[in-house]
Amino acid sequence: MAAGCEFASRLHYHVVREYIGQLMKSNYSCKSRKHEKAAAKIRDQWEDLRALFKDMRSTHEWLHDVGEDLSDIIGQKNKRDIKTHLQPVVEHYPDFSRKHLVAVLYFRGLVRGREYQLILQKLTELKKQRGSSNTRRVLFATIPATVNTDCLSNLPFSCLSLLS
Repeated sequence: MAAGCEFASRLHYHVVREYIGQLMKSNYSCKSRKHEKAAAKIRDQWEDLRALFKDMRSTHEWLHDVGEDLSDIIGQKNKRDIKTHLQPVVEHYPDFSRKHLVAVLYFRGLVRGREYQLILQKLTELKKQRGSSNTRRVLFATIPATVNTDCLSNLPFSCLSLLS
């Protein structure tokens, strides 16, 4: 591999990792129908990145699908349809974990409820069906996902004083 291609591939990996890492931070949650706009924006930006790294001759073509896979999950109008869009991300990125899905769902504005649980259950089923993973291609395992596990975190501070 030429030095230029190697540099482009390393840069490609770094940019993808940083971009996806921002989604995994749980700093923002889409309300109402904003998730559809967010998904469209991610898709547009991802196409630009894909074209850029293709022009730079990155050899990491396997990174091209992640933006599309995640924007498909984020952009679903009906949360029930999310389950049918999990398989591609599991196939393309076997290291995509429950905590990453929780972060994506949080970004989409889905944080609890029956459908939320069914989506997480579907991921578990898909990962079991998939079996052993291709460890040559590691992406999500290198991206921390901030998952809010504090069940009291959504309560107003004034409510916490009543609990003590």
